[in-house]
Amino acid sequence: MLDFDGVSITYTPLGNSANDATITAILHETTEAIEDRGEGRYKVRRRVIEVSGADVSAPDITDYFTIDSEKWGVVSFGDNDWGMVTIAIARPEMESNRDPAGTQRRLG
Repeated sequence: MLDFDGVSITYTPLGNSANDATITAILHETTEAIEDRGEGRYKVRRRVIEVSGADVSAPDITDYFTIDSEKWGVVSFGDNDWGMVTIAIARPEMESNRDPAGTQRRLG
């Protein structure tokens, strides 16, 4: 399945870039939601990826994945019956809007 539907991404175990590895993953659709996180409102993008258990044998919430130059953090994970690991990842981005003069303002 990875051979047909997979794309190359970077896996950073335990958030340590010295251990970066290029792996193949199946990327599922991205969803977006606005969340209030105390210090401001964030647009949070979420997606599920599937990777080989041989590439990511012990996922952790301190791991992250880089997809198209964007870092995504691990939210949760579980094993799949076919030697694949299913991982939920997220990417929060500070929400801002523009006033009529074109300057950015933080929402919240």
